Amino acid sequence: MGKKNKRNQGPAVPRQPDIRPVIPHRPKMAPEACCTPEASEAYLEEEQSLPLPRLDARSYTPEYEEDEAPATQGDIKRLLVELRQVWRKDLKKVQMEVEEVRQNVQGLETREASRDGKIRATDHKRSTMYSSCPTFTTS
Repeated sequence: MGKKNKRNQGPAVPRQPDIRPVIPHRPKMAPEACCTPEASEAYLEEEQSLPLPRLDARSYTPEYEEDEAPATQGDIKRLLVELRQVWRKDLKKVQMEVEEVRQNVQGLETREASRDGKIRATDHKRSTMYSSCPTFTTS
């Protein structure tokens, strides 16, 4: 049997001291309160300064920058045409790459086939070459 761990036996181990820095003129808070944004004074000030969102969709009016106008039907069509052109360019590029890969594969297949043919031819030569040799049989 192995040795028993003696650390868990005997008097309880004293707790480690709290080494968090203390900032002067700041109230000390419990760790749980520090982790929540509601405990932060800056968060409370920021939350109060923000306007409440409008929830009614009918009253919603989009706000635009001075130089920015809402998109028109023409803008949308123009963007759609540009998107199609980019898509076609990408499609052509991909098709060219696929065709190049196909040609490489066909080239490899023909090389392998010709190499297989050469191997078969040399095997045939060897078999015909050795067929004329007398065979020795042991009895």
